[in-house]
Amino acid sequence: MNQHGFAEIEQALSSADAAVSVAEAHGCLCGALCAMPQFSARHWLRELLPDPAEGEVLTEGADVAEVLNRVYRDTFDALRGADMAFAPLLPDDELPLNNRIAALAQWSQGFLYGFGIGAPAVTMASLPDEVSEVLKDLTEIARASETETSGSDEEEQAYTELVEYLRAAVQLIHDELAGLRSEQASALPH
Repeated sequence: MNQHGFAEIEQALSSADAAVSVAEAHGCLCGALCAMPQFSARHWLRELLPDPAEGEVLTEGADVAEVLNRVYRDTFDALRGADMAFAPLLPDDELPLNNRIAALAQWSQGFLYGFGIGAPAVTMASLPDEVSEVLKDLTEIARASETETSGSDEEEQAYTELVEYLRAAVQLIHDELAGLRSEQASALPH
């Protein structure tokens, strides 16, 4: 997604008084889609948006829902697609590296949260080794703090490699857990 898309989503979340960043919200969506057999856009919106007081109407609610539903559909399609088009929703490379590292950490935190709400019955021991390893890596990435960076070519390259790793790792988790999601879906009441 380009910067305009990121900014549009940021504006939508802000106008709805969401308590999470765009990166964290998208990470949450991805984690839940990887872990849950049925995680709808409605579920995701309930995770992100505060409950309006009784009788209160969410300002610009339809616009917010439209933007977030589009993100949901695009993400769902990218993860399920055969063309490996998935990418984490992160700020554009024009922002300072510190901000992008913070967003990467937030995305990872969101993913772990979404995965946790999506797979409460799954234990680390029951996960494929590759998935467990990626979850450990995401935990480490989530701990990244805003440290002063110089924006050197080496730091930019390291960031780019982390983003690429994240992209491939999330696709791996999604694909590795397809059977588990299928088993869970067949156990759900119809």
